[in-house]
Amino acid sequence: MALKEIRPGLFRITINTGLFPSNIYLIDRGVPTLIDTGPNHTVSALNEGLAQAGRCLSEIQRLFLTHIHWDHVGAAKAVAADLRGEMVCLSAARHILTDYEADLARLVQTRGIFLDRAGVPKKIVRTILADLDHYGRFGQSAMPHGVFESGQTFSLGQASLSAIATPGHTPQCVSFYAKEDGILFSGDFLMRHFSTYLTPHISEENAYLPLNAYEESLRRVQQLPIRLVLPGHGPAIQDPHGRISKIQRSMKAYRETILRIIAQEPKSQFQIHSALNGTVNHWSLSFSIADVAAHLGVLLAEKKVHRQDRNGVDFFSLG
Repeated sequence: MALKEIRPGLFRITINTGLFPSNIYLIDRGVPTLIDTGPNHTVSALNEGLAQAGRCLSEIQRLFLTHIHWDHVGAAKAVAADLRGEMVCLSAARHILTDYEADLARLVQTRGIFLDRAGVPKKIVRTILADLDHYGRFGQSAMPHGVFESGQTFSLGQASLSAIATPGHTPQCVSFYAKEDGILFSGDFLMRHFSTYLTPHISEENAYLPLNAYEESLRRVQQLPIRLVLPGHGPAIQDPHGRISKIQRSMKAYRETILRIIAQEPKSQFQIHSALNGTVNHWSLSFSIADVAAHLGVLLAEKKVHRQDRNGVDFFSLG
């Protein structure tokens, strides 16, 4: 655990999840408030961080959740039980939080379908799914005290937080904007050293495209006078608008590279990924191949590529 005071009354508590560090934020400016909790096996580290900041869970009056992933809200049930006040999440995320175990099972199943259709070797698929299930169990169902909508603003005494929908990483991601300080608490929407992981979406029930949603979120946030971004992982972003512009340029270049890769012959998503990234470990693959899928989804919608089924594996060629 590491504690850092970002500004007077604003603390970052960084905890080790066992896979990578996650950030929890304490805003202590009249209404003691937490943003996210970390996983369910790190509550003692959270308590240690709060104690060093001069607080304890029984004094926290509000807990806001950015999105329902184990590394951010896995301890929500345990933390909410000790809160003085209320735990709230985006209304669209409530069903995931309250039925977390069923959602994890669905996630493992659909991720397997996605990886198979991407042409990932079976042995690697089994390893990825085993890890997804293992780490996912560091979360559990929890019942929020209330929900909020995007655009809603909360008074925290000498500060305020406005909820801003920032889908892309998940459809239900939300960031929190502290207007007085020009600070955005971004969860996994925006990070300093790497782009967010765009969760694969394989449902045919709606036209949601993770990358389109993410690009729209970037444009929305780019309009705000933000001076500092405090992400769910890694260090603060001191130049938010510069970081957003860099991500936008890299995404455009990424799609152009994909088109060049498939120009000569059709390729599976795994083959495209290998051409882009070479050989990577299975955990990195599980994230980065989702980026390939997200960009192909946009290219398909734009009719720039064509998809063909070959024995249960999707191959892509120029449209």
